[in-house]
Amino acid sequence: MGSALAQDFSLRTNAKFGFGFTRFGLGFHYECPVLKTSSVFKGYHLNTELGNLINPSEISVINPNLSGQRGFYKFEKIAHAWSIKPLFGKTIMLGKLDASGVVPVLKVSMGPSISYVWPVYINYFTFDSFSQKSQLDEVKYNPAIHSQEFIAEKASFTNDLYKGNLRLGLSARFGVDFNVINSSGGSRSVGVGARFEYYPQKTLSIYFDETLNRQMYSSFYINFALSK
Repeated sequence: MGSALAQDFSLRTNAKFGFGFTRFGLGFHYECPVLKTSSVFKGYHLNTELGNLINPSEISVINPNLSGQRGFYKFEKIAHAWSIKPLFGKTIMLGKLDASGVVPVLKVSMGPSISYVWPVYINYFTFDSFSQKSQLDEVKYNPAIHSQEFIAEKASFTNDLYKGNLRLGLSARFGVDFNVINSSGGSRSVGVGARFEYYPQKTLSIYFDETLNRQMYSSFYINFALSK
C-alpha cells in the first residue's frame, strides 16, 4: 500500500518533458502539476505541446530533372503552420501497480490552440532573356503561376518567417501513459492517444486547393517523456 501511494504521488506531482511523433511529424511536450500541495487540484496538470499541422493527404513531389539538395516540395502547399497548445488536464489512475512495475494513467486535457502561419517558398527555374541564362530563384509558392515542371525543390522554411499570422482555435488531447517509477521518485513514460485541433471557417488556408484545408485536424500520437 505504501508503494502504491508513492507511485500515485509521483505521477500526480512530477513535471514531465519529452518529445513525440504524430502523423503530422515531430512535436515537443511539457507537463507540470497545477498546485502540488492542493487537495482540490490533486491530479490536475498544465500540458503544453508544440508541433506542425498538415493534411495527411498532401503530396510530396520530386522533380528528377531539377531536384537539388532538398529534393522535394509539397504540391500546392502555400503556407507552413505550427501550433502551440497550452492545455489544462486531469491525470486519472487506472488500477493498481502491476507485477511488471508499470503504472497506467489516463490523461485528458483541453484548451486553446494558437497557430502561426507563414508563406512557403520554393526554388523555381527561370530564364533571364537579357543574359540568356537560366537560374534557380527562391520565390513565394503560387500554384496559379508556378508551373510544376519548373519547380526544383522546397526553399528554406525560414523565408518570410517574420511575416506570419496568428490563428486561434481549440484543442483537446486524450491518451494513456504507461509509467515506470525509479528509486529517486522520477519516472519514464510512453504515452499513446489522440489529439484534435479545431479552427473556425478554415482560417489556416495552408493549401492552394481549398478541399485540402480543414477546420478539424486530428492525429494519433506517441510520446516519450521523463519526469523529475
